[in-house]
Amino acid sequence: MKEDSWINMSLKEKMIKSYLWLGSTKLVGQTFSWVVTIVLARLLTPEDYGLVAMSAVLISLFASINEFGLGSAVIQKSDVSDEEINTVFWFCLLGGIGFYLVLFLIAPWVSSFFDEQALLEIVRLLGFTLIISSLGIVPLNMLKKKVWFHKIAKCDLIAAVTAGICSLTLALLGWGVWALVWGTLTLTTIQCILYWYFFPWVGYGRISWIKSSNLIRFGAYVTGSRLLYYWNNSVDSFIIGKLLGAQFLGYYSMAMQIAMIPVEKISALINQINFPVYSELKHNKEHSKHYLLRQTRFISFLSFPVFGGLAAIAPYAVTMILGAKWQPITLPLQLLCILGLVRSIGVLIPPLLNALGEVKFTFACTLITTAVLPIAFLIGAKIYGLLGLVIALIVFYPLLYLPPYWKAFRLLNISSKEYFSCLRGPIMLSCSIFIIIKLLENIFLSLGLKEDLPFFIVLLLLSGVISIGVIMVLFKNFISDLKDIWASIGLKASK
Repeated sequence: MKEDSWINMSLKEKMIKSYLWLGSTKLVGQTFSWVVTIVLARLLTPEDYGLVAMSAVLISLFASINEFGLGSAVIQKSDVSDEEINTVFWFCLLGGIGFYLVLFLIAPWVSSFFDEQALLEIVRLLGFTLIISSLGIVPLNMLKKKVWFHKIAKCDLIAAVTAGICSLTLALLGWGVWALVWGTLTLTTIQCILYWYFFPWVGYGRISWIKSSNLIRFGAYVTGSRLLYYWNNSVDSFIIGKLLGAQFLGYYSMAMQIAMIPVEKISALINQINFPVYSELKHNKEHSKHYLLRQTRFISFLSFPVFGGLAAIAPYAVTMILGAKWQPITLPLQLLCILGLVRSIGVLIPPLLNALGEVKFTFACTLITTAVLPIAFLIGAKIYGLLGLVIALIVFYPLLYLPPYWKAFRLLNISSKEYFSCLRGPIMLSCSIFIIIKLLENIFLSLGLKEDLPFFIVLLLLSGVISIGVIMVLFKNFISDLKDIWASIGLKASK
């Protein structure tokens, strides 16, 4: 694609190309990544995954604030000067170096806190991702600002494939947990190099702290929200790692990784584009309202049935695909599917509020979440262990989405009836798929069939065929609705 043809595109045309590129590359990349993940899960142990999750508790803390919210500020501001971009580049790079030095010094404390000696070297090596990623902050966010997601998609796909090959090779050679560590480093490094290739920016020229003051003020609230958001999404791992150890943290991280696939691969894919798009639409709230409702309906139609099916087949899928050593994650995985329903559509709200300038409100909401979740997690884990923490998560997390929803509905004049009408069909479809799979399972078992791999494959295929039939009979407008939604949110290619 020629550069000029992309620059002259309208916002809608850019969205079309962005969604198509992100969708296609994510499909290819995720297929490859999950083949690698399945093989790695059979080669490595839950303890290996637990160690990486422990190190991620602290590294993700610094990563969440590594750009100081300045990347979002660059996207949100209409006109950004070269001096401001230079300032952002050097500010983020110096921050990344500083964060790594702090991480290097406190690595012994992290190892001692979790009582895992291997964490010392793991934390210090993975910490290099802070410096590497800081170099790519300006190129990445300038690509986002220009809605050049076709280029970002290429970068991420190449990086994911390279990192997967690296991890798989090292695991086959018996490197254990280091296969995951070097895979992560490879992913970050390749992404940074390719972001620079598509948008080279080395920060030469003048910098101006005065001109960048508005960016820094905006970024401060974004950073605060991200810091609290990080803690809210990591405090569960922190508590499990401390109270239950690396093995149970490995179980939890795998269950969460599987349960959040629809969120990360459908909602998050679309959400990558949402902030730049909402920033463009921030002066037209009627269009923002239309866009949000259509996206909610579109995502729920795609993700809700996946959660219903995943919850139903989890008892067989875990053992057959990952191996018997992962069987303890079955019930937590099923419960986390409930959380996935909420998250898959809830993640659409923060980018909208931030684009409308409501960063103080989102910060306040995240602050409330920070106060509530750790207490709930700690009580749940103390009383019922891993299962107790999961129950606390699915009970309290959805409640904490209520304030952001209230604010968004008020700003865009959305009624609860309007919003939930978008979810009625997806919820019914999800429940139908769950019931179909469970009915077939009981029929097969009553016939005395052995619960083995052929049993699982036949169950999966037959459930899929019947589910399609149910959609055709009971949800006649399902396909036409999806096409309508696809077109109305700007995803249908222009003729």
